[in-house]
Amino acid sequence: MTHPTKNQARRAVAEWIDVFYNHKRRHSAIGMIPPIEFETRITCKTQDAKSAT
Repeated sequence: MTHPTKNQARRAVAEWIDVFYNHKRRHSAIGMIPPIEFETRITCKTQDAKSAT
């Protein structure tokens, strides 16, 4: 796929990262879950720990 301008190419790459890479791709280093799910779990654990203190 080609894009007429650099700006359009950058937008397409950013969209791909946001839609596929961070939300769907599983990563072995974090237990075969998508990075966005890992981030959500960490955030919830951090908030729970703050609430408990």
